[in-house]
Amino acid sequence: MSQSHPDDSRKRENMQYMELEVYSQSINRGIIKMPSQNFPGLLLQGEMLSTLLRLARSTYEKTQQTSDTELIEAARELRDNLQQLVSHYEATLTKHNIPLPYSTIPATPSET
Repeated sequence: MSQSHPDDSRKRENMQYMELEVYSQSINRGIIKMPSQNFPGLLLQGEMLSTLLRLARSTYEKTQQTSDTELIEAARELRDNLQQLVSHYEATLTKHNIPLPYSTIPATPSET
C-alpha cells in the first residue's frame, strides 16, 4: 500500500512511500520487490548504471573493428538498452530536483 509520508518536508511530485520487500541490501546489487511486481528486481545505484553504459558504449565502439555482425548487433542492443535505463533514471531525478551522482560531461581520452 502506498501513501504520502506526513513528515516529509521534501515532498516531490509523483513520489510515494510504500512498503517494499527487501531481500538484500548489498551495495550495487540490492534485491527488492515492489507490491506491483510478481518477482523481486535488482537495485543498481546510478553510478553503477552510468558505468555499465560507459562500458557498453566502449564495447560497441570496439566492435566496429570486426566483421562479426552478430557481435556488433548484440553490443548495439546492450548499449541502447542501458541508454534507455540511464535516460529514464536521469529524467526522473531531474523531475524531482535530485542531483545526479555522476558527471554527464564526457571524459577526455586521458581520463579513460
